Amino acid sequence: MVTQPKLYTVDEFEQFIALPENRERYFELINGEIVEKHTSRPIPATILAAAPTPVPAFAMDVKTAHHTYKEMRERAAYYLANGARLVWLVYPEKRLIEVFRLDADSEFFTEGDTLDGGEVLPGFTLKVSEVFAI
Repeated sequence: MVTQPKLYTVDEFEQFIALPENRERYFELINGEIVEKHTSRPIPATILAAAPTPVPAFAMDVKTAHHTYKEMRERAAYYLANGARLVWLVYPEKRLIEVFRLDADSEFFTEGDTLDGGEVLPGFTLKVSEVFAI
């Protein structure tokens, strides 16, 4: 028998992160599921609770050892479904960036390519090689 994960509302999520044992941990509510994230610098859950904050038009996420590729793509889909129009997923170990736009397939950019901000960041360009320069 396959059990379905419990889906939480925003109110239930806010109650969960307000618990004393969760105040210094980093949680996100993604498609109704509570997901704990690990960061190099702890972000208190109480700060994140202030987000019934809208998703920005542009979002960038960097893959760490704690993220799976599936999680990264799910986050990009979440951002796009909730107001973002441009999402860059940065994969440092592969030295590439995956770009998501509304109503379009994702595209991969390597160190020989240049990113642009399109309609979201007009006139902005960035060489991928500069992202990974040490």
